[in-house]
Amino acid sequence: MDALQAFRAAGQFSVRTRDLRELGVTTRGIAAAVHRGDLLRVRIGHYALPGDPAHHRAALRVGGVAACVTAAAGHGMWLPPDALPHVWLECTASRLRELPTRRVIPHDEPTHVRHWSALMEPLDLVRGSVSIVDALVQVIRCQPRYEAIAVLDSAARLGLLDARTRARVHAVLTPGEGALLQHLDGAAGSGTESIVRMVLRDAGLAARTQVRVEGVGIVDLMVGALVIVEVDSKQWHGSADQQSRDYDRDLELVARGYIVVRVNYHQALHDHPGVLRAVLGALATSRGE
Repeated sequence: MDALQAFRAAGQFSVRTRDLRELGVTTRGIAAAVHRGDLLRVRIGHYALPGDPAHHRAALRVGGVAACVTAAAGHGMWLPPDALPHVWLECTASRLRELPTRRVIPHDEPTHVRHWSALMEPLDLVRGSVSIVDALVQVIRCQPRYEAIAVLDSAARLGLLDARTRARVHAVLTPGEGALLQHLDGAAGSGTESIVRMVLRDAGLAARTQVRVEGVGIVDLMVGALVIVEVDSKQWHGSADQQSRDYDRDLELVARGYIVVRVNYHQALHDHPGVLRAVLGALATSRGE
């Protein structure tokens, strides 16, 4: 059995040198696999596959496993923009490493975020991360409120936040932390949509999610009877064809008497006062004010 076959037989995100040797791989065989690019030596004595998620490999290099938003993203949940690798570490962890930095990043800037909290469930060794339950608890405690809700919305949309998982998460939260779960909406189509929904609802507006408009289809958010808020994401609105379809929908909606407020990716993340001002203005216009 060569090193790559042994690695796959182990069925884990990463393996140690001694694991490979126990499966019959020689030191020379391990070195040859690394030289061919079959395996990556991420940390002394620890190996992973080249195609595995970079932030998960970064967590291994530090000396731990993927945590918080990094672990959540490994399950397909929404990842906040420009998120650093989040790493869970045992309380006895030692010989921790910093990650290499690009030249454009100042040396005093952090390269990753460390989590030391006790875990509720065993590690997910297949993914090299904490469990979904622990990842969601960490997200709630670590991330800003809007970003945390966006991650949990995506978990609900993916079917990862079932009754058991929700109960397990809620069991360890403080009353203030647990109140966040009341705002989740698994119908939300993207993380940026979740954020804009919360901006509007925090302002006292009854923003409805994923509303069907006859002859047009599903719109992201509706406020009142006539104001529609469409929230662009990088994934679904970046290409010229996608933008052309968006413009066609906007024209049809306006022709049917609706007022469309289209919010781009940057505005959804960074210009909440501007978004709210536009929606309030559209509402005033719809009432003839």
